[in-house]
Amino acid sequence: MYQVCDIDGLMKVSPYAVFYIFRVSLGLLVTGAKLTPYLSSKALLCIAVYVSGLTAIERKHTQSKIASTIGHVTHDALNRLALELEGLYEHMAVSIVAFITGIYNDGYIILDDTMVPKPFSRLVAGTYMDYDHTQKCYVRCHRIVVVIWTNGVIYIPVAFAFWHHRDFVRKYRTKNHIARILIYYLVRHHIPFSYLVFDNWYASKQNLRFFESLGIKFVTRLRENTWLIQDNEKKKVSMLAKYECHYYGKLDAYVKQFEVKYPSFGTGHLAVVKKDKHDELGRTKYLFTNDLTLTNTELVLRYRSRWHIEIFFRTCKQHFGLCACQVQMMPQVILHVRMVFLAYFLTQLLMPDKDISMEQKQKHLRSLHCLYRPNEAPELVSMKDDGTLLPVTPEELVEPVRTSISGIRNVRIPNIDEFIGVTKLQA
Repeated sequence: MYQVCDIDGLMKVSPYAVFYIFRVSLGLLVTGAKLTPYLSSKALLCIAVYVSGLTAIERKHTQSKIASTIGHVTHDALNRLALELEGLYEHMAVSIVAFITGIYNDGYIILDDTMVPKPFSRLVAGTYMDYDHTQKCYVRCHRIVVVIWTNGVIYIPVAFAFWHHRDFVRKYRTKNHIARILIYYLVRHHIPFSYLVFDNWYASKQNLRFFESLGIKFVTRLRENTWLIQDNEKKKVSMLAKYECHYYGKLDAYVKQFEVKYPSFGTGHLAVVKKDKHDELGRTKYLFTNDLTLTNTELVLRYRSRWHIEIFFRTCKQHFGLCACQVQMMPQVILHVRMVFLAYFLTQLLMPDKDISMEQKQKHLRSLHCLYRPNEAPELVSMKDDGTLLPVTPEELVEPVRTSISGIRNVRIPNIDEFIGVTKLQA
């Protein structure tokens, strides 16, 4: 334990040592994903600065502030990163999922979109007026369709795409069309998953037929005015709510399941969920699946697993600066979203404890400092609220990254003084 005592420069404490942790972790990931030939050391340095700024800075996560606060690179270097990362982010995400699934059981994927409000950003590319259901008014915003792979422990945003207004792009695509492209991208790259879950905004018959043709088991929610055929009789799903449901203590809800025929799609199972106290709105829900082997409990729990993507969106907006981007060119906007998603992934990978909130994880990473003393090697320390400095070994922070990926378990973690020397040469 050390006490801060800066007398005549005998001791110096440098903040934002989280940059060292992210730089080492990214080096390990690039090595494991075999991206070293495609990613220069300068680009890797810029990525480390960017994600460190998104994690360590508490507000106004712009490229200018990140470059001036974290240092090591200029704002122009971060700006040029958009061209260097074209196509590499997706390849890195796919490679990381391949490594992760070798250690954990196969996961599942969640499909959804989010609105990123930009009320004062008329010059930012890709912003359009859209209805915000939380504010109950039209606002200028980005719309991003995202696919997340998860095993319940780690959440990886594998692919995403912006929805654009038909006047902005040469070939217009709806959000449903974008969703089909993203799901096919995962299938084409052999990402293993047991099922796909999404809400009723993506439950169009065209989507369902497409997912069925790919052999994907899905769980979704239907609107109450959807027409189905049950017992050879055409009914609205809301009519099935009149049947008595069975109470499930594990779900704290009443559920009854029916075998139905969805016109223009085929046979599936519909679960009517009553008095549901889950966080998602709607006390009565109508869940539809093409997996005819699911029990009532399994079907409801699979759909509830979709809620993790809502938490992911909220965390990225509140803690990683997803709404802070003010650049005016579309490649820079895409770069910012990629870096936000990468910062989220690295933070949870460094601190995999599920019982700690992302805000607490960020607070711990922000407390990391570099301690410099005369004639001694720099040390990594954690600064407590009372100013006390506690020694921290780099191995204990980076170890979760190294043990999660089989190809880099034996890679040596450099000491902080070795790393600082290399960083100065690269910068």
